[in-house]
Amino acid sequence: MLNIVIKTALKTLLGVIIALLVAFAIASLGFPASMATLFENWGDYSTATGYASLNYSYTKKPDDLARCVQDSIISKNDNDIIKYGEQFIELKEFDEVCARKSEEYKLSFNQLVYGNLACAKYRQGYKETALKYAKDGYAKVKEEGFIPGNAIAQLSVQVAEKSDKATAEKLLEEVNSVTFVGDGNAEYYEAVKSVLTKTVEKA
Repeated sequence: MLNIVIKTALKTLLGVIIALLVAFAIASLGFPASMATLFENWGDYSTATGYASLNYSYTKKPDDLARCVQDSIISKNDNDIIKYGEQFIELKEFDEVCARKSEEYKLSFNQLVYGNLACAKYRQGYKETALKYAKDGYAKVKEEGFIPGNAIAQLSVQVAEKSDKATAEKLLEEVNSVTFVGDGNAEYYEAVKSVLTKTVEKA
């Protein structure tokens, strides 16, 4: 009698587990945006990136690709930053989406994307590509001046940390060529310039 009860309980438990797995699979495939939100709320941005990517494959909306980039940046996954970042900057809606998100987050979203893309490429050893992304990114905001957190400044930090004289020299050349720093940006500009100069001199 006890064996029958145990077997019945195990079968019931197995049935519940299977039902939960099926429900999870349906939610994963059918509602990837909601699943991405769930994992973002849990702080698991790596998994969230996967669901955000699945959602983008369904919708092809630029904002959904931007979400992939954001989640990959937060999860610090260089491969994903490069994968989704390179797709995002090629979209014709890139500037429009960035302008909207810059207003929403109160930061320069295009610099967030280009800066992280440049740094990810640099960390993977693609120094020339990293420089290109940093320069392309800064070109998006140069009329605003040398704003804090710009793509060149972000890459400069990475380069200084690696004591990379050759790359620092190239970045310093770009920084020295800046003709408009902008109101309130002089101290930040000089700080970045100083970091690069010290890297070149000590290496």
